Amino acid sequence: MTDQLTAARAIIIRDLLQMWRYRASYIMVMLTAVILPQMYYLQALGFSGQSPQAQESFAQLSGTSQVGGFIYLGWAVLMWVSVILYGPASALSAERSRGTLEFILLSPISRLTMLLASSVAPMVPTVLMFGVVAFFMRSTMQVELGGGDLVTLALVVLISTPALLAIGSMFSSLTVLTRDSGGLIAIAQGVVSILCGVTYPIAVLPEALQYISQALPPTQTILLLREGILGADPTGPVGWRVAYLLLVAVVLIVLSDVNLKLVLARARVTGRLGQF
Repeated sequence: MTDQLTAARAIIIRDLLQMWRYRASYIMVMLTAVILPQMYYLQALGFSGQSPQAQESFAQLSGTSQVGGFIYLGWAVLMWVSVILYGPASALSAERSRGTLEFILLSPISRLTMLLASSVAPMVPTVLMFGVVAFFMRSTMQVELGGGDLVTLALVVLISTPALLAIGSMFSSLTVLTRDSGGLIAIAQGVVSILCGVTYPIAVLPEALQYISQALPPTQTILLLREGILGADPTGPVGWRVAYLLLVAVVLIVLSDVNLKLVLARARVTGRLGQF
């Protein structure tokens, strides 16, 4: 256990130092989380034409009349998922680029320790990003944010973190098989942006896709944020959402560990590990 903790601490410190050295890219993530959603917000205002009927229809579908807060919270989760995917989900691919993958795989530390430890550092820019988004919504979008709302935001992020990091771990183990993280990450971002109701209510999706959307952890995170902060009408019990996110986290962490062991064993037999 001591060896695992030592290895995890070393990975976390290394990732934090690297993030600080290349902090400009994370600053761009925060700016993107504030600037880019403005385009969708202005489009929504333009398409509605300030029509009371359009605004009423949106409120019925989304459960809230705060269009700006609706879009910004959804987009913040999308950026959060992107940070997780480009960090933990590409951890093994990054080790390959550094030329350290073989040494790590030969070390006695658990592969799961390596995957989970690489998920800790990306939480720092995530917390900062949500802080920037919350400040922007309050100062510009006229979204009422009190102390209770900030506590709700922190709790939802805390509850959702295990499930989203587990997704990153699963994708990271798959990169050994595909030898490419970019394609998988692009597909995952597309799925989240289309199916998880980032900029529009999932009620507008076909019924079959709504069931798929409800099964995705980012959807539950977005719904919890909108219900807790914007007061959107709940579409399901909050306790069920929390339990589901925690259950998904456990299942995906176990599956990612099993999958990594299987693909590494397969890679050793086929010789693909040396080509990775």
